[in-house]
Amino acid sequence: MGQPREKPRIDSLIVGDRCTGLRPKWAYSHRILVSRIFVAGMIGVWVVSSPAWHDLSRALAHAVAALGIALATVGAFGRLWCSSYIAGNKSNRLVTTGPYSLCRNPLYFFTFVGGAGVTLTTETGTLPALFIAAFWLYYPGVIRAEEQSLQLLHGDAFEDYRGRVPGFWPAFSAYQEPERYEISPVLFRRSLCEVGWFIAAAVAVHFVDDLRTAAVPFTAWMNLY
Repeated sequence: MGQPREKPRIDSLIVGDRCTGLRPKWAYSHRILVSRIFVAGMIGVWVVSSPAWHDLSRALAHAVAALGIALATVGAFGRLWCSSYIAGNKSNRLVTTGPYSLCRNPLYFFTFVGGAGVTLTTETGTLPALFIAAFWLYYPGVIRAEEQSLQLLHGDAFEDYRGRVPGFWPAFSAYQEPERYEISPVLFRRSLCEVGWFIAAAVAVHFVDDLRTAAVPFTAWMNLY
């Protein structure tokens, strides 16, 4: 007997969309590179700036940073939760339980939450606003591309899933959880290593900001509100 035929990779099924200026396939294929370039730019702005909120209200600045660390933690553990369901299953079957019963794109939702948290630890409103704007300009194309491929892979099953479950914002009333679930330990371990950067970045940014404003003489090129 021949070997069972494997389903194609999701990225091999993504097609372009003539109705948008940014082709979904390009957005999906380059999402990691674009994200890294954007993060590098954000770090550059943060390095040469100083949070103006420190001068207005240290209590407010620290409250915003604490909120940022909390959101970064939620984002990290949320992504890990998602990875526990899709590790080894992303192309083999349609995952509709656990976080994927709350919304169709929980991995991107928790990325949004975690990214917003990390930028809030800069104790500014400018960098979180830039992150939110960039996310909503770029990632809808990524999500469209991935959902195109899922529709091609799973057909009517995905159409039924799309009709029942919201796309991005979770609906907690629809939560479903299986008693048992099979995952790939190797892929899950890799995901475990990847999500830690949210918490590490949030704590590091807050620590460096406090160090710059309290202990180390630092002349900023600009103040950010």
